[in-house]
Amino acid sequence: KGKRGDLMAKQMPYYATRGVAESVPLDLQLFLWRLIEAVEAENPVTDYLHVFECSQVRLGKGCQQKVLHRQEQPPLCYELVVDGVSAPFFGVIWVIKDGEYATMLFPEEY
Repeated sequence: KGKRGDLMAKQMPYYATRGVAESVPLDLQLFLWRLIEAVEAENPVTDYLHVFECSQVRLGKGCQQKVLHRQEQPPLCYELVVDGVSAPFFGVIWVIKDGEYATMLFPEEY
């Protein structure tokens, strides 16, 4: 079995909409999936909706990806600075879990 998402892969497959696939760097998409997996490993009860607000932050001479991850139930909100993202992305990304699968999409695609 592959190492990408073993936890979620056992629970449900995950997908990205065409808009996300074309606009969000793949390395950032994979990071967000791993982030959800890490949250679910620590907290078995998570919301069906994960919200990621993505922006850029200057650190030293370079720029890095900043991600604010939040959900409503149970309440969760934290901010991360991500190393190694090929190109910073600006915008909001949702991940919706419906019990059978999880989909990464933009709010306007809902």
